Amino acid sequence: MSRHCAAGSPSSPRACRCTRASRIGTCSAEYPDQPARRVGCATPVACPPLGVQTINSVCGTGSARCAPSLDLGGRHPPPLAIDVRRRKARKLIRRSVWAAVTGLSAIFASGQALSSAPATAEAAGGIYVALGESGAAGPFIPNQLAPLGCFRSDHNYAHLTAAALGLTLRDATCSGARIANMYAPQQIPFDGPDTPQLDTLSEDVSVVTVDIGINDYVSDGWTRSELEPKYAALLDDIRARAPHATIYVMGKIERIRAGGCFPSVPLPPDDADRIYQGVLDVNATSAAQAAAHGAIYVDTYTPSVGLDACAPANVRWAEGVIPQAPAQPLHANAVGYANEALILEATIRAHG
Repeated sequence: MSRHCAAGSPSSPRACRCTRASRIGTCSAEYPDQPARRVGCATPVACPPLGVQTINSVCGTGSARCAPSLDLGGRHPPPLAIDVRRRKARKLIRRSVWAAVTGLSAIFASGQALSSAPATAEAAGGIYVALGESGAAGPFIPNQLAPLGCFRSDHNYAHLTAAALGLTLRDATCSGARIANMYAPQQIPFDGPDTPQLDTLSEDVSVVTVDIGINDYVSDGWTRSELEPKYAALLDDIRARAPHATIYVMGKIERIRAGGCFPSVPLPPDDADRIYQGVLDVNATSAAQAAAHGAIYVDTYTPSVGLDACAPANVRWAEGVIPQAPAQPLHANAVGYANEALILEATIRAHG
């Protein structure tokens, strides 16, 4: 397929249409006062799947729209379209989380791949360190990397962003991590304790993302007043260990909406509200601490609203209690991580 842009009015983006000519095309937008962004405008992009709703529009009969660039400057980023090929999307939807678990177990048992898969992706640019919990690690998203007990994917947003920007990635994220595991080893299944995540930092690091707090708040019952000083101290410690780095504090996507959507997602409304409110509170805390400690908050929540586990399977960013695509229940799926990566990449470019 390729994209061809028809003329548009000065106040609206040009309409782009996918044809069979090639898989990659170019779009440009009618926004004279803004540079074009990578997805959808002024650079080669792959056409989205036909009939799949993107964040900006519905791509019926192959149509899509260009969108203005991101100028984050303290404002929320606009929703982002995603580029997921139909074949891959259908394959992911057919596979359940149980198939992913089975595959991981087989690989672990046979001693293949996982033990040799590097957590550091070599690239030509600066060094990027990713810190965080399961929301950053990518549990059950193919392909899983060693150590197995961290359930870390090579398609989480850190890996996708590092590849797009040519950064060397040190991915320290680990499912189940708390703020305490930034400083102390984390006990994980299969592989023994994981090393303290802050140990991956050094003076030559140029980019750091931190995505933490939901386990402390929701699982361990911390209040915001307990979380805030711990988050503040963590950001200061990151700065001390990586003094030349730009620190990006990642927001949490909407995992499930207020009240849930029982029985579509078989979660009692009270439990859905607890998760929903936990995401809001952790986001508010992390945004406030980022502003107070010289870090940049990356708002992934706003574009994700309405694309939670209750949304249709072909557009949702998060899976439900019984995932229909590889993911940990009530966590981001591959589509969610792809969108988080686009948001993070745009933010880094805007502040680079």
